[in-house]
Formats: sequence, structure tokens, C-alpha cells
Amino acid sequence: MDKQIEIYIEGLVAEVLASPSFANLTNEQKTEIEEKLRAYINTVIFDAVIDLLNPEQLNTIKDIPLESTQMEEKLEEFSAQIPSLSAILEEKLRQKINEIKENPSTLN
Repeated sequence: MDKQIEIYIEGLVAEVLASPSFANLTNEQKTEIEEKLRAYINTVIFDAVIDLLNPEQLNTIKDIPLESTQMEEKLEEFSAQIPSLSAILEEKLRQKINEIKENPSTLN
């Protein structure tokens, strides 16, 4: 994953943990929430990219294992072809992060 994306994700995680709903957690609870948040954010990104692929691209990846390097490479390749992808992802992530901050049970 691109370093800038990792930094952005870590910023979102920190933002959630600094919100009033999460401010009084123990360090152990924060570590657990951090892991859940990272997984949740990655799922949101993955789902958003998949939703933007055309049928031909979807057909290309349908038999590739999700957790494989080949899948990651294909999604990176296809992502580069999606106009305004970063703006779309930022909007979707902002919406999801705000939902989590307002309603922590969204993570469960």
C-alpha cells in the first residue's frame, strides 16, 4: 500500500480515537479499536474501488484470491484508471469516520 495512503489511514484512526466517544478508553481497548478501524477502513476502500470497476475489470479479477499480491496489483492498476478516485474515497471515508465517531457500535 502506498505510504501516503497509510499515513492518511493512521490520521483517520487517530481522529476517531481522539473523539469524545473513544477518549476514555484504556490503552488495551485503544489498541483493539485501532486494529478494527484499520480493517474497517481497508474494507471501505476495497468496497468503494470494487463498486467503481467496470464489468470487464470485475471479470478480470473474479477468480483472483482477495488477499493475494496479484489482486492488490490489479486493483492498483484499475484504480489508476478511475477519475477522481481520491476524492470519491475521501468523501466515503469521511462519511464512515463521522458515523463511527457518532456511533461507536458501527465498528461491531
